[in-house]
Amino acid sequence: ITEDQIEQGLSQAFLPGRFEIIKKNDAKKIPTLIMDGAHTKDSVTLTFNTYRKIFNEKGKLLFACAYDKNMNEISKLFFEYKFKNVILTKPGLEKGSNLPYLIECVENLNKETENQITIQFDENPEKAILDAFEQAYKDNEPLLICGSFYLLAEVKHLLKNLQVD
Repeated sequence: ITEDQIEQGLSQAFLPGRFEIIKKNDAKKIPTLIMDGAHTKDSVTLTFNTYRKIFNEKGKLLFACAYDKNMNEISKLFFEYKFKNVILTKPGLEKGSNLPYLIECVENLNKETENQITIQFDENPEKAILDAFEQAYKDNEPLLICGSFYLLAEVKHLLKNLQVD
């Protein structure tokens, strides 16, 4: 295999759930979605960096993570990257999480900063996803979804039911 063939193959590689972009669908009122299973401080930082390079400071964030993640450190990134609207939920009904603690982390940080963000939360992932879709579509902004591959599975299941590719 030549170096050019390797480069061509890698340029066409696709890993579902890693900065996966789904284009806006006006017929279904679905905003542009960016999905990444990032769930550690480093992977979330990389995802946010990539997101900002492409979408600047526009957009909303839907986030959920498992109970064993460093929620306080990851929450700090929401403010550092200046998300104005953050929707928090559970990563799905099958994965253990600590949504009350995640909310507490974000609310405490919100009190300490000038960069206040609007925080919403819902324990029901499906309802949180649909609310996030509606808000982002209405405001014509992209929606970044990250924190858990389990959350992405919930989103993909919902999109399949809505018949969105």
